[in-house]
Amino acid sequence: MPVTVVASATSSTQLLPADSNRSSVIISNDDPNRLFVLLDDATVSTSSYSFSLGQYENARLIGAEAQGRIMGIWAADGAGNAYVTTRS
Repeated sequence: MPVTVVASATSSTQLLPADSNRSSVIISNDDPNRLFVLLDDATVSTSSYSFSLGQYENARLIGAEAQGRIMGIWAADGAGNAYVTTRS
C-alpha cells in the first residue's frame, strides 16, 4: 500500500488527487496542529471541511468517499505531516 507524505501547510493543500480505482484511504496526522480535511474539489479551510484530525489521530475512508479529491489544511504550520495510505 503506497504512502504519500504531505507536509503541514496553512493554505489549501491536496492530500490526494481523485482516483476511481481507490478502495480505501487512511489519513494520519502527526502534526501538533489540527488537520482539517475536505472530501471535495473545493478549497478547504478551518471553517469549511468534512472532518478534522488532532495529533496522532487517523481516519479511514472506504469506497466512494475514498475516490474523490482529498484536500487538507492545518490550523497552524508546524513541523508535522499527513501520512496518506491508499489501497486500490
